[in-house]
Amino acid sequence: MSRSRSGSLLSAACNFELIPSEPRLQTLGILSSHHSSVNRRCARAAFSAVILYFFFLFAAAEGQSDPAAGLPMFSTQLPGGLYESIDPATSNIYVQIPVRNKNGKIPFSYKLALNSHAVVTEYCSHLGEYTWWVSPVANNSCNASPSGGNFSGSQPFGVKVPDPTSAPATVNCNGIKYQYNVWTNFSIVDATGVTHSVPGMRIYTNYPKACTNPVPTATGVTTDGSGFSLVASADTAPWATVYDKSGNEIQPQTGDAAIVTDPDGTTLTAAVTNTAFAYTDALDATVPVLAIPNQQGGWGVPAVYEYTDAAGNTQSLTVNSTPYTQQTAFGCSGIQDIPPVADTYLPSSIVTPAGTITLSYETTPGDTHNPHYVTGRLAGITYPTGASVSYAYSGGNSGIYCTVA
Repeated sequence: MSRSRSGSLLSAACNFELIPSEPRLQTLGILSSHHSSVNRRCARAAFSAVILYFFFLFAAAEGQSDPAAGLPMFSTQLPGGLYESIDPATSNIYVQIPVRNKNGKIPFSYKLALNSHAVVTEYCSHLGEYTWWVSPVANNSCNASPSGGNFSGSQPFGVKVPDPTSAPATVNCNGIKYQYNVWTNFSIVDATGVTHSVPGMRIYTNYPKACTNPVPTATGVTTDGSGFSLVASADTAPWATVYDKSGNEIQPQTGDAAIVTDPDGTTLTAAVTNTAFAYTDALDATVPVLAIPNQQGGWGVPAVYEYTDAAGNTQSLTVNSTPYTQQTAFGCSGIQDIPPVADTYLPSSIVTPAGTITLSYETTPGDTHNPHYVTGRLAGITYPTGASVSYAYSGGNSGIYCTVA
């Protein structure tokens, strides 16, 4: 590992090397410990604790929950650059970019989030092998079709309830056999991307009207110290409501709106129109706290975030994406490397009122193409000041452990 420096610390270039160590979730290795004193100086307070309710972030990947994403409870987080932290157990690089902070009855602090790591996630039956999921690219590596990743997600308050597991069942009612569905394995995905299991919950849907549904609603709590509780209902909308440890009620998107309500009844609403969101504080509904005219972004379409500052001026932040060809070459037996997939869009720059942040991605090992193919793992970030941080993945198989957990 080397570090170069010219001028002040803010103009220094800091390099981080990730090397193999005992994995927890079959991911990259950990950050070499003898670099930590230098890296902490370069970080300049890069990491701060995340409270879900006050931080409305958006995870990068949709669909299947990412097992190594975010800031797990009781995890150790090492400082990276100005916006990053590193989980030494999974080597996930977690990036959060501030967009808007506003005081109020419900404090509003909106940040964009991105996770970067490689993990074995699924068995591809048509390949007869496992394969990789490399965040922030969306997990569709079994299909090897064009995809992409971004800071943006689809949940306006950065918390979602993934579909639980459904299984058919039958009941005999008044001599007639009916089929219904049993839903189990409930969970909550928080704003950073961490999945929190809610054990013991079960509800029945499509239950015959001729019978009395024994489990139309269910309530459960997480057991990992996160303090979330979940209420699910088979018969009402919203079908799922989340409560945090402070008693704030979060209703993920139902129809055209998502709502957060504090214990005093004050609300913060995200009105949804197609892909546009407008966050509105109930105590000051004349001007949106934050407007996102094209929240989805990606695939070459910029994602724009706008708000009006205290002086009445419009401020904006734009996330741009660039098409890459993604290919992994980790060379692990029994784990299928991702073949070349063109038009994989990844966030490449964030234009902020303070300047531009640029992101680069790891070149596929041994690649000689021009432009280079990339694995999808983060290689570096350059900040508006000109300071930069780079990440290198060393050790056998590019810092990958070649066993399936």
